[in-house]
Amino acid sequence: MMVVLLSIGFALGADPRKLALLAVTVLVPQLILVAGVAAVWLSRRRSDPTAALFCEGVASELRAGATLRDAIAATGTFLALPKLADHARNDSLSRAAAEARVVFPTIARELETTITRVADSGGAAADLFDEIAALALAQEEIRREVLVASAPARAATGLFVVLPAGYLLYRWTSGGLADLAGSSVQVTMTVIGLGLFLVGLAVAVLLVWKSR
Repeated sequence: MMVVLLSIGFALGADPRKLALLAVTVLVPQLILVAGVAAVWLSRRRSDPTAALFCEGVASELRAGATLRDAIAATGTFLALPKLADHARNDSLSRAAAEARVVFPTIARELETTITRVADSGGAAADLFDEIAALALAQEEIRREVLVASAPARAATGLFVVLPAGYLLYRWTSGGLADLAGSSVQVTMTVIGLGLFLVGLAVAVLLVWKSR
């Protein structure tokens, strides 16, 4: 029905830009849904299991009889982390631990502490690295769930920015932007509308930021 009505309006000579703006306004719920699905899909593609793979690889090397230094170097080489592997081979393990903290920020404290303490004590650490791997996987799963849960809010925030900006751009290109300030009443309504828009945008951005 919407397509039919828009077609009739176009046939009667209505401004195509106004018809497009009307169509976008009507389709906002559907656009939010599509944008939310796209945000979820993109969020899942950004999943990075490298931290868990590193810890599991080190644990496996340790169980195979390698020293902690060799285990970190071999796993870093396998995962294409040459700087970490080089520190493990040629520098102190404290340097390797500091580099691991930079490479894996989500488990930085646990990983650096484990490498440093095991290097000092010489104890077996395979089980500890397995535990850190499980922690990294859990954190990654939580991150994905948060991204999925906040996807509609992020999509709505994007639309709330695009639609008003598109409307203002349309008024500017059509030469009608000055009409918004044609009288004191219009100025007042424009200021109120802009204020409400900015407040709503700030709240939406705050909700998205809090959900991270």
